[in-house]
Amino acid sequence: MLKKLSGNTQLDNSEINRETQELSIGDVSEYTYAISSGWLSRIYYKRTSSIGSLKQTEAYEITEKK
Repeated sequence: MLKKLSGNTQLDNSEINRETQELSIGDVSEYTYAISSGWLSRIYYKRTSSIGSLKQTEAYEITEKK
């Protein structure tokens, strides 16, 4: 995200400083496991980040093969 801001010639330094002050990063993690075995059956991870007008989301899900 910072590369996108620094590569944008239309933004001046004051605009870049304003947008970097609005940086927000949030994580969500969920785990599901089988009580009988104690093994994880599902892992879910999501990271949401925003800086000014740019927003990015990454999500991963790992499930047990049945």
